[in-house]
Amino acid sequence: LAKMSGRLFKLKHFCSLCQKQLKDDNGFKCHLQSENHKQMMETYMTNPEKLMETFSREFEEAFLETLKSRHPGSAVMANTVYQEMIKDQYHVHMNSTRWSTLSDFVK
Repeated sequence: LAKMSGRLFKLKHFCSLCQKQLKDDNGFKCHLQSENHKQMMETYMTNPEKLMETFSREFEEAFLETLKSRHPGSAVMANTVYQEMIKDQYHVHMNSTRWSTLSDFVK
């Protein structure tokens, strides 16, 4: 959720590369055509594995930190931890990691 003019709305798109949230298809399309995004893509294409590994490591660290701080020493479902983690608007989005699903991540 994002706040604009005092109102909350659900964000539809997120560009992990640019760390930018967009609320609709048109905004996302315009972002993909922007010079800033194109420059980020050029940088990404020089070493895509490194960036994905960085996002994956950050995601794992955030997940484990949430687990340790909110559920110390107790059994809890992974989805519960994930839901708590994504409440932070600056969380690493799973679609920018090497895991396609939460199930893949916890294996």
